[in-house]
Amino acid sequence: MQKVIHKLFLFFPILILVVSINYFIDPAFLFKNNDYLSGIVKLLRQGKNVINLSNFDERLFEKEYIRQLSKPKDVVVLGSSRAMPLRSTLFPSQDFFNNSVSSAVIQDYMAIYNMYDQKKMTPKLMVLAVDPWVFNSNNGESRWSSIKENYYDAMAKQNLPVPASASMKSFNWNESKVFQLFSFSYFQSSLDKLYLISRGKNAFWYSPTTLEIADGPIMLHDGSRVTPKEEDMLTESQVLVKAKNFISKEHVPHLASFAQMDKDLIRQFTSFIRYARSRNTQVVILLVPYNPYVYDYLITSDQYKIILQVEKYIVDFAAEEKIRVKGSYNPHLFLLSQRDFYDGMHLKRQWIERILLLDEN
Repeated sequence: MQKVIHKLFLFFPILILVVSINYFIDPAFLFKNNDYLSGIVKLLRQGKNVINLSNFDERLFEKEYIRQLSKPKDVVVLGSSRAMPLRSTLFPSQDFFNNSVSSAVIQDYMAIYNMYDQKKMTPKLMVLAVDPWVFNSNNGESRWSSIKENYYDAMAKQNLPVPASASMKSFNWNESKVFQLFSFSYFQSSLDKLYLISRGKNAFWYSPTTLEIADGPIMLHDGSRVTPKEEDMLTESQVLVKAKNFISKEHVPHLASFAQMDKDLIRQFTSFIRYARSRNTQVVILLVPYNPYVYDYLITSDQYKIILQVEKYIVDFAAEEKIRVKGSYNPHLFLLSQRDFYDGMHLKRQWIERILLLDEN
């Protein structure tokens, strides 16, 4: 017994070291998340762009941005990373913000719009970039759970059935901040960040910039994102390689087991659109094209050709509701080629903007 106690005492200083470094370096900003996000928002509201962002919860960022708002927006964009390039320059003289989050799903749309609704600051116009996986119950996305309270509140307002689990607070040890304090994998990430700091790199914090393109990604003051400079300089053959890699995995991202459009997600989608319009928000639906190589693969595959059905549903629903639809998942309609994309599904900004400016379909 004494030997065990002795070993524990020897191990205790190591444990204290791990906990201390994990807390103070905090590479994923688990313990300084509020200060981190608040600081980003303050810079954006000062009209500054921000560089060197890393490991932050995009959904909680949107929540913090909206929390700090003092007046409504004229135009907002809701969508996934495929809509992130859209900028305020497309809407001159209007107060604009791009609220898109990576791999957005219907839960994100409803939750983020509800944040505006709660403040009685619903936007005049919402550009809603709808991806096909929004209607796939097997899309694999759960990141919306960080703003699930807003989602459940939105469901209640729209008289949609709120899950019984919504009122229950579950404890997930693997996601717990306490667990990360003692995590040796998190400790390794902390050490990696310490190394970068020791080399004079600003790996610990973001910073304002006047640049609109750099070696790393930038968030512009209007919420839009700019890809690193090297990605803008890829050749057509390099983009094609990325497109081939995109479909080479076991499942195309977010489209696994997509045999049919989920009826519950359809109900939530239609309810959300109608609710937003009842709150005097004009809605424009945007369909961002896929890379031509990827699109041709998807529509000829029994596993993924459902995206044709998704687009038809959206167009038909929009026609019934008298809502404008801009774009299509089909890149051939716009004569797009590899040079117009960054990879298998991310279209360059100038083309997204041109599609939005085109006459109605």
